[in-house]
Amino acid sequence: MNHFLNSIYWKKVKEALGNKVYSADGTWFQTTKLPKINKYIGYIPRADLNRIDLNEIYKKAKEENCIYVSIDPDNLKNEEIEVHESGLTIKKGRPTQLQATIVMDLTKREEELLSAMKQKHRYNIKIAKKNNVEIKIDNTKQSVETFVKLHEETVTRQEYNDRDSNYIKKVWEVLNELQVLHPEFETHIPETFIATAYFEGKPLASWFLIGFGDTLYYPYGGSSEENKNVMATYLLVWEVIKFGQQKGYKKLDLMGVLPDKSDGYSRFKVGFGGQEIEYADTVDIVIDPLMYKIIKGLSFLRNFV
Repeated sequence: MNHFLNSIYWKKVKEALGNKVYSADGTWFQTTKLPKINKYIGYIPRADLNRIDLNEIYKKAKEENCIYVSIDPDNLKNEEIEVHESGLTIKKGRPTQLQATIVMDLTKREEELLSAMKQKHRYNIKIAKKNNVEIKIDNTKQSVETFVKLHEETVTRQEYNDRDSNYIKKVWEVLNELQVLHPEFETHIPETFIATAYFEGKPLASWFLIGFGDTLYYPYGGSSEENKNVMATYLLVWEVIKFGQQKGYKKLDLMGVLPDKSDGYSRFKVGFGGQEIEYADTVDIVIDPLMYKIIKGLSFLRNFV
């Protein structure tokens, strides 16, 4: 089963969020319009490059005035890839999704999982238990509201760009309504869960989880600056691991770490002892070479500044 980001269900999410979405050769791409001109940039998340024909994507994207289509592969870095293209201009692109991630093997026994963690992580789980941190995992609207508040607080505090509350609520709404609105999607519909850690009745950390196929994914999170000494987030992750096992998932994908692990959150994820995997390089299908050079040049200058 493919990554949830490349599923027909995520396509429905993107359509509900207002993206123009087009089908091509068994996959789909979303588009982002450039300001002031009738040109677009296409994007395909986590596609298997061995299963799609880039020529068919090129044709459809050209019809829709795309300058290029960027593809984050679902293939791994060391995987043999046979790209199906003929005469196209293919460039190495810049990833939209982080290229590396940490995946926990949920088929292992609890003792194995704990022993693979860093000693500090195991210790902090014990601290959280001693502090009577409580973990609640469900799928209620109230839990979503709690999550959104913590997520907004985190984004404001750490001053980074992430999805806003309306986006996250729409993701939750669409994925939960799919079975009602689309009876043809009777199997493998993603499940959503909100896992929240409470200390003395106050929510301190919360994760938005999506279960798809054999994998439980962690795409969004939030936390409070209060009571950091009770180590609530460590117990939250441990309870998510056990919850995933109980639900029958085989893997927990922590959804992204920086290559050099230079940030605290990457080191936090690595400390749980999962396997680090790295995806293959992003591929850009170039449709308008001149505009492509201009956009990439401006992007480089912006990042440099």
